[in-house]
Amino acid sequence: MTSSTTTTGEPQIENLVELDAQARRAVKRVFATLKTSYPAWYEKHYGERRAETLAKRVWLTGIKHLSDMQVDRGLQRMVLDQDFPPSLKEFLRLCRKIDGLPSAEGAWYEALEQRYSHKVVKVAAELTGLFELRRAQYGDKRLRAEFEHNYAVVVRRLEAGEPLDGKVAKAIGLDSQKSELQRADELAEQQLLHRMQAQGLDGLSGAQARELLLAKMRRRCAVMHDLRPVMFMVPGEPVGKGRPRIGRVGAHARMFTPAKTANYEGLIAHSGQQAMAGRALFEGPVLVELDIALSIPQSMSKKRKALALAGQLHPTKKPDLDNVQKAIYDGLNGVVWKDDVQVVKAVVGKRYGETPGVRVKVVPLLEGEQ
Repeated sequence: MTSSTTTTGEPQIENLVELDAQARRAVKRVFATLKTSYPAWYEKHYGERRAETLAKRVWLTGIKHLSDMQVDRGLQRMVLDQDFPPSLKEFLRLCRKIDGLPSAEGAWYEALEQRYSHKVVKVAAELTGLFELRRAQYGDKRLRAEFEHNYAVVVRRLEAGEPLDGKVAKAIGLDSQKSELQRADELAEQQLLHRMQAQGLDGLSGAQARELLLAKMRRRCAVMHDLRPVMFMVPGEPVGKGRPRIGRVGAHARMFTPAKTANYEGLIAHSGQQAMAGRALFEGPVLVELDIALSIPQSMSKKRKALALAGQLHPTKKPDLDNVQKAIYDGLNGVVWKDDVQVVKAVVGKRYGETPGVRVKVVPLLEGEQ
């Protein structure tokens, strides 16, 4: 590396540190685009040769890990989407961001519903365990943390142009390290032991008892097919059920459902009908899970928004949780179940979320099921 001195005796850097030619070309492209797109800003910050050269050296340390395709992607986004020139950290994010990927929160719900908008979500779900995800609830913090870790790893692989599949490092002893088949076998053995004790089958061998249970399961196969959970999203800001209003039609007084409530219940019914996809209405007891996500007020500070998304700031505002629950139940009458008296268990929560809406999961219950 060569250098000279200025009139003040400070060293003038002539060349960048010796890294590969591809990285140096990428830095030149970035700074040429910055100069063209933000001329006044560029002149103010990098008008002097020394400032420009030192800045290039700093940017080189970050850009050297990117491919040409990623740099091109970042430059395109910078020019089209950024009103102000990005910092190095922001530019790296623009380079690595992949269009069409759901947020970690959205990917979690897709994994639970087994409806994947992108291959990345499916791979992360497979790494987490499809068997566990099928049995999970929306509020399963342990499994969600594991899935989001896997999702972040797979997203980074996609950003780097690497193969998506492959093992993800986990702590030794985690149940999630086991294959789906291993977890299924262990769960079956645990269920078998409990049933043997409850039914007085302790005298039978494990294989004999298991054969009896499998025979029963085969007889119920047709019924079980229609006992799959139904999961769907009611999009948009949640609406609580409004109180009926009294109006007059001629000389008679009549009760009217508020238009906002009627419209929201119609949206609920439409979402539920699509999820049912022609299935018969549930006639027995059901468990309902409602994850109510409210949008974050624009007036919130950046710090409070981060706390809200992390679940550390709760929405103590309207709509009331129970009123949203009532609207959901009424909207699903005659669509998912015959009547909401069939709801015997409910898990309901209200929080702030990136995307407002209500995640609904309806689980048919067998008699005697806990």
